Amino acid sequence: MFEILKNKSYDIVFSVVLGIGIMAVLKPGCKGGVCTVKKAPNMDEILQSTYQIGTKCYQFHSTPTDCPASGVIEAFK
Repeated sequence: MFEILKNKSYDIVFSVVLGIGIMAVLKPGCKGGVCTVKKAPNMDEILQSTYQIGTKCYQFHSTPTDCPASGVIEAFK
């Protein structure tokens, strides 16, 4: 039974099946001609809008702050 695992053609077939499986998982979700594109909203839209979560409403405000001396700093453009 394990002799088939040592066959060279099994390696190729297994690699192709694994590649197709990975491609199917990472493929973007499209239904018909419409594809879902995940994109962040415009910063002005976020700052000028009021959001209701449950029974409370929230507004986002940006506040400049000093950068930390160490650690990860992620730049947003």
